[in-house]
Amino acid sequence: MNRKFYIILVVVAVQIPAFLLTGNAALMANTLNHHQKDLQHNYPYTIRDTIPKSRIDGIYKIKSLHKEDINTSILATKPSINLKDFSTAKTVMDQTGQPTLEIDLNNMGRKKFYELTKANINKPLAIVLQGKIVSVPFINSAIDSDQILVNGIGTLREVTDIANNLNKALKKNNK
Repeated sequence: MNRKFYIILVVVAVQIPAFLLTGNAALMANTLNHHQKDLQHNYPYTIRDTIPKSRIDGIYKIKSLHKEDINTSILATKPSINLKDFSTAKTVMDQTGQPTLEIDLNNMGRKKFYELTKANINKPLAIVLQGKIVSVPFINSAIDSDQILVNGIGTLREVTDIANNLNKALKKNNK
């Protein structure tokens, strides 16, 4: 019994990536707030399970969020924002020195992102990259930005690999 609890605790207590926007720090602090926190580690819960290979990179609405077992949450079939809405991806360091994935949106992506966040106030969204849900932010207000920062998703090397793979996919998509 203790062993099962320990395994669940390890899965639940991983550091969640934050879904942040560049620009206005006050807006960042007030705009996004993550779901329930693990009191022992003070990290919000995260989904780290691999999802079906048919799931493409993007930002998805969450159809059903199960707070008791977030890993069983159900995503929309298609992303609301996908690679066609991204312009570039790169690795940057946040103000605490943590590696962060910066995704720049094109004009259409920015408009879609604003509409998506406007329609999903007080609801979670899922960011899917390389077949994994890397972040599940709750949206507190409509967000008008052409940059998305996702932190806490790995080491500098892991974040750089994700950025490089996204850029390769973007080049392939633009051909």
